[in-house]
Parts: sequence; C-alpha cells; structure tokens
Amino acid sequence: MSEFREFYIQAGAGSNFLASKCLWSELHDTKQHSNPDTSTNEFYFNREKTPLKFHVDHDNRHECYDDAMLSDAKRVKLILIELDKWMTAFDETIQPTLPADDNSAMWRSKNRNTVINNINELWRKDWTMYFSAFYQFNAIPESAIPSHIKDMVTSARDYFAKSREYYYKVCERNEYNSFLISHNHPYLSISPRLKSPTNFKTLGMELDPIIEMMCRGLQDIKSNNIERDDYEIYLTEKSRIPSINDMFVNKGLKWCDDRVSYRKIFFDNDLGSIRKLYDFFNNEDYFDKNRVQIMKEFKEYHNNNMKVLKELTPTLYKQL
Repeated sequence: MSEFREFYIQAGAGSNFLASKCLWSELHDTKQHSNPDTSTNEFYFNREKTPLKFHVDHDNRHECYDDAMLSDAKRVKLILIELDKWMTAFDETIQPTLPADDNSAMWRSKNRNTVINNINELWRKDWTMYFSAFYQFNAIPESAIPSHIKDMVTSARDYFAKSREYYYKVCERNEYNSFLISHNHPYLSISPRLKSPTNFKTLGMELDPIIEMMCRGLQDIKSNNIERDDYEIYLTEKSRIPSINDMFVNKGLKWCDDRVSYRKIFFDNDLGSIRKLYDFFNNEDYFDKNRVQIMKEFKEYHNNNMKVLKELTPTLYKQL
C-alpha cells in the first residue's frame, strides 16, 4: 500500500535544509539539489520524493488519461483567466498606496499565470506555492468581493483539489510512496474539500511569536529583501503577540496529525525532536547510525543562521 507523508514548514523555517537531511538522508545527489548560497545560509533542495515525479521529469511515463479531468481543465482555465484579470485590476488600483518597492502584486500575477499556463500539469506535483495567488484577498474586505468572484474562486479551488486527488490515485495505482515537504497544509493552500488518500500522515512545524519574527527575517534575507523596520516594534508591543495556537502561521497545525517545534529542533538541538523528523519519513535507521554527525549538522545550520541575522538584521538578532 502506498504511503503518503507530508510535512508543512513555514517560509524561512528551513524547509530546504530539512529536505536535504530528513527527507533524502543518504540519497544526496545532483538530482535533488542545486548549489547553496553560503552568504545567506540558503539551500535549494527538491522537497518532493516520489518515483512519479522522476518518471514524469525524465521519461514522461505518465500522462493524464482522465477525459473528465482534461475537459474540466479547459473550463477552469477560462475561469482562472477571468479571475486573474479581476485581481490584477484590483492590485493596480491599490498600488499607488503601497511602498515603491512592494512587488507582491507582481509576484502574485506571475504565480497565477504560471498556474494558467500549466493547467494540464497541475496534478503531477505540488503547486501549492502558486495556488494561493488566486485567493489572496487580504487587502479586500469580504463585503467588497463580488459574489461571482467568490464563485470563481470556489471553482478554482475545487479543480486544484481534483488535480491533487488524481495525483494520489496515480500513486496508489502504481504503489508509489509520496513524501513531501511544503509550506502549507493543503486544506489551506488547495481546498478544505480536498479528500486525503488512505495511509496519509501529516506533520507540522510549530513557531512561537519570537521564532516567527526570526523566520520572517531569514525569509527576507534569503529572498534579497532585507529592508524591514518592524522587527523591534513587533517584538516589544506585547499586545500584538498572540498565543501559539492563535498565530496565523500555525493555522494549519489543527489539521496535522503531529507537530514539532522549531525552537526545540534548532535552538535546543533536541535529539528526540530531530529524530522524529527522520522517523516521519522512514529514515530513523539512518538517523540512529549517524546521530552524532546529524546533530552536529543541525547545530551548525542554526549557528550559521544566527551569524547571518547578526550581520544583516542586528535589531532582530538582539531580540533573540
């Protein structure tokens, strides 16, 4: 029976590093990673481990033969195009009120077009980093979103869910295991109506308020966007600091089977927490045989992150 394991790690919280260690363990090779950026301690690693992905990438063994899926893709593509036009027009109306260096609207537009241009490929792999660009209405009051736009968003999310469910079915049919590290639980990033497969287990990364701010800083640095001025304000205004379970970045934890703490993994270098990551992806034997070296590598990664923060965001570093 196929195994499905998904680990959700917030942006800036080390998803690429953790993929290189607990997902792939001893299977490091050039298919899984590209060169790291040592100046920012950034790693670039494949966060999907499934035979299906490599068959698709290298010999196109699998195609979508579901006529209903192919037909639905044509219908949904038109919906996505209209939804993109509406969201782009809205972004243009609020752009003059945003800082000159705010490129978030541009990135959302690029992500939406990436999905539109790959409509028939959405079932093949994890596209959740792109999907959310179709439902990011943070700057729009709920009452200001027209009902037909809400209907289009619902249609889009239902199709994204259907595509992911088709992926699960292909894996099950071929008895492929699917191990994944992503940023958000699919109920958030795809649809709450998504039907999970059999033998599906999930793990979530828990951040506390201080760690969330640290991860925001690391994400800014590793995205070459380090000109922020809200770190100290955020950390000193105690009324703004929510409890762990109320934090938006932890929202997906309520749907996860289990959780691990960023603080315990990296600040405390906690053996039990780190071993849990390897155990989740069936690599516990590798951990037990290489425990000393692994614990050292996790500590070094954390220390290097601290050096980067101290150099590039000293205000934030002082709070840690």
